Amino acid sequence: MTTETTVPTPQDLLVRAADIIGERGWAQGDYINEAGCVCAVGAIRAAAAEQAGLDTFLDVLDGDAVLPVGLSDAARRAELLAGAHVDDSFGGLVGWNDAEDRTADEVVTILRAAAEGGEER
Repeated sequence: MTTETTVPTPQDLLVRAADIIGERGWAQGDYINEAGCVCAVGAIRAAAAEQAGLDTFLDVLDGDAVLPVGLSDAARRAELLAGAHVDDSFGGLVGWNDAEDRTADEVVTILRAAAEGGEER
């Protein structure tokens, strides 16, 4: 007997990503730092790895593990959705996250706003 895994929406992943930053802490310059804190994209990928039932999301972040296609697509759409809510002058979500004056609260706020905002632009 096989069990089907329900693929979360990008919005579900964004909400969980915001929670993960609250739990683990926020990072700049790396998907995950030595203390285990994550950036916005790292948190989205961690949320997807959790959904896939992976014990650790480090392999996903390093490219050593592959998410199931539907889940990988949802994670990518979540990244695009969040990126659509930041100023393009930063070059997307990664650049915006890593801006010198950025705060963890701003990152969590954008992730939640993107989740509540609905459709991708």
